[in-house]
Amino acid sequence: MPKAHALLRAGFPYLRTVGMRRVTSYPTDLALGDDDVLFVVCRTEVAASVRRLSQDDEDLGTIGSFLWPQCIVRGPDGNLYVSDEGKHTVTVLTTEGEVVRTWGEQG
Repeated sequence: MPKAHALLRAGFPYLRTVGMRRVTSYPTDLALGDDDVLFVVCRTEVAASVRRLSQDDEDLGTIGSFLWPQCIVRGPDGNLYVSDEGKHTVTVLTTEGEVVRTWGEQG
């Protein structure tokens, strides 16, 4: 199931562009956290981030430190798993952005 459809089924109001492109230019992936917080992987030619947005489209800031994040998924443990193509790593974060662990290395 495409993630946009999953958001609709979860009750997320997908009535407009996520972040109205103010904070989510070039989104590549997303995950839904607790309290209906949406985590969006955003990449441009000069910057990359994982943004947190509330169900009311409020910008809750960024989490983690990534070079070129590609995918994000919420695991059964409630943590977020973010793959970073630039660093060749997977970083595990809490939904508040605290790094739990990282594995992989460039090379």
